[in-house]
Amino acid sequence: MARDVDAQVLVVDDRDYLRQILVAVLEDFGYPAAGFASASAALERLPALRPRLILLDLHMPGMDGCEFLRRLRGNPAWNNLPVLIVSGVGEAVPPAGDRRALAVLPKPFDNDTLIARVRQMIGPAPTCPAGARPSRPAPAARATPS
Repeated sequence: MARDVDAQVLVVDDRDYLRQILVAVLEDFGYPAAGFASASAALERLPALRPRLILLDLHMPGMDGCEFLRRLRGNPAWNNLPVLIVSGVGEAVPPAGDRRALAVLPKPFDNDTLIARVRQMIGPAPTCPAGARPSRPAPAARATPS
């Protein structure tokens, strides 16, 4: 992760293939991104990275997404950091009281839906004009429930 320092979006997912695809799609559309295989690793690096958005899987070994979100919201510095939960159909999302700056992206989704949601939450990418498309086709992010 050579570009950690520039990351605007953190992708926290234990599935390597999905995490790598999400990071690639985000970067292809101009959003610098960094991926983490565990919630604890993401929390540890959070102060150094200072992201504008977190894409979060709920079901991970060790610390799950709900615990990550609880710890994130327990820190005043990160209380209003936007979080986009990437969730399979029927997965439980945190209770309404925990939904500050929170949105859910149901699986399956495609690249356009992902990028539209990211733009809605944090605005246009800093390295890609508002209506621009990447110069090369982004890998298809057809996330399916696990």
